[in-house]
Amino acid sequence: MSERTLHGLDFGLDHTGRMRGIDEVEQGLACKCECPECGSPLVARKGAVRVHHFAHQGESCTTGAETALHRMAKQIVADKRRLVEPGRDTPTVFRDAALPDEMYWPGRRPDVVLLTESMTLQSR
Repeated sequence: MSERTLHGLDFGLDHTGRMRGIDEVEQGLACKCECPECGSPLVARKGAVRVHHFAHQGESCTTGAETALHRMAKQIVADKRRLVEPGRDTPTVFRDAALPDEMYWPGRRPDVVLLTESMTLQSR
């Protein structure tokens, strides 16, 4: 997915490492955000005509929009610590959450690790 096929990026990475929505930041380069894919500075475009969005200050990368959406989804799950599983009516509440950038299990690379009271994470 190229950001050029959409209106731009919906989310940018701020100086603290958190994903931010366009309405959470100041306009222009004052947003102090970067692309979570390529690390280039982003401009917060918040004009009166087009949909508000982030855009690369320079040349755009091709996967920034997809990476931004993916990272924001992971951040929301980790922050909320609850998830509705298929086949259940009520959400499962988790006691802890982690966003493991470099965590691997045999044959798996998790995006988010959620821990319940009965489940603990052991690394070997």
